[in-house]
Amino acid sequence: MPSLHSAYPVIVLFYATRHRARLFNAVFVAIISGFLFAAVYTSHQCVLDVLAGMTMAVVGIYTFQLLCRKGPLRRFMQFLIAAKAPKPTGSPAE
Repeated sequence: MPSLHSAYPVIVLFYATRHRARLFNAVFVAIISGFLFAAVYTSHQCVLDVLAGMTMAVVGIYTFQLLCRKGPLRRFMQFLIAAKAPKPTGSPAE
């Protein structure tokens, strides 16, 4: 039932607002509004589906943040952030 098509833009907007991309946020809010309106207007989704998808996105974001603050997921995320990509072979020496 929940529309993940309406969840993805909410996730993108959440992280865009965290990085203070003001112009992008204003444009993206207009695009999201038009997208969600069109989904309901064309009977592609019901209003309840769109609201449930948006709610799932918000719950997912805050659940992920909570899990990253505590427990083994935090250590795993720190490992991923600290990991460095290997140098490509055959690259010129510096």
